[in-house]
Amino acid sequence: MKIKTISRDGWAIYHPACGRVQAEKILEINHQRPECVLRDHHRSHVNRIDFEDEQYVVKIPNNKNKSMWIRFTTLYRDSEVVRDLKSQLLLKSLNINAVEPVAALEKRKFGMVVDSRIIYEYRDGQEISVDHYPGMMDIMKILHANGYLHDDPHTKNFLQKDNEVFAIDCKPRTNVFGKVGIAHNFIILARRSAHAREVYKLVGSSPSDNSVYKLINILVNSQQCRRAVKNAIKSRLGMNYKHGK
Repeated sequence: MKIKTISRDGWAIYHPACGRVQAEKILEINHQRPECVLRDHHRSHVNRIDFEDEQYVVKIPNNKNKSMWIRFTTLYRDSEVVRDLKSQLLLKSLNINAVEPVAALEKRKFGMVVDSRIIYEYRDGQEISVDHYPGMMDIMKILHANGYLHDDPHTKNFLQKDNEVFAIDCKPRTNVFGKVGIAHNFIILARRSAHAREVYKLVGSSPSDNSVYKLINILVNSQQCRRAVKNAIKSRLGMNYKHGK
């Protein structure tokens, strides 16, 4: 889907050309007082906005907006929110059940993004249970069949309502690793779920019966071990790993 860009009140507004929300309404949504705060974290601040009998989410990536390095990278590539918008539109083009994108907004100074946020339609839902794993796996398999991987495979990145499963946080990335990339995606998903065996059952392979999965599982174990050692060293040196210092 084509993305249109307009400038209003110092904001560059990127929105789907055939989106449901008119461009002039986007800034009004952005300026509304939040109905409730969905998340308040050093990484991002997320509000739910009620506007004209509809509900929207406004997500502000605090860490991306403040990081000097990430600001510098926006001189030559899209900002985080624009990439998020493109990801949401890609999911829509693949007929994957996900949130409905509205717009990405950014302000630049000296060519760098210094403030940004993304707006999408709010979808009410609950965390998935093991009964909803088949719906989650269907979404994963659609991504894989179209040459993509889930950037953050985790059961918490899927919600369900009325037994309908949808993705809430997914930035598909091109799979350049083939079957190895797919195996890694499923292994990470299984490790981050409460029922790993059910994930492998739905996949049809696991580290116990597939050589590719066994090799990737060893690699993941080594990565986690290296990360644990790194965190221990940082903790020993008095460095606050949680906030990336």
